[in-house]
Amino acid sequence: MNTAALQNLDAMWHGVFSKLGLNVVVVQFDTQRASPIHSHPKIEESLGLELQQIGAGYYDSSFYPGVTDPKRSGSSWHFFHAHDLGAAMQRLKSQLAARGLLHVANILHAEESNQLRFWYSYDPETIGRLLEG
Repeated sequence: MNTAALQNLDAMWHGVFSKLGLNVVVVQFDTQRASPIHSHPKIEESLGLELQQIGAGYYDSSFYPGVTDPKRSGSSWHFFHAHDLGAAMQRLKSQLAARGLLHVANILHAEESNQLRFWYSYDPETIGRLLEG
């Protein structure tokens, strides 16, 4: 589960996605104990279906950092492939808002392999910043 998700940020796979006209979009949730995300099991699959319904993209895989490194628990990362980046980002944001989850979510997109840019964040100062890893 974790390996497949992280391949989305691998240089080779990023090149393949680009050739196919796909963008990698990530929804990252704060999953601390009191987070409302726990009331939405399988949200990544629901969001993926909503992207498919409008022809903007689909769900790929998820990464749970705490599984491989307990010190990094407290978040979940869900990877989507978008045919239409703008429509996908808008749909994800509107669906998270409808579920009352914007205050625990970040929406990012891959500009290059290992480079994610914050498109939406519950921390307004983070929007537009680049996350490199």
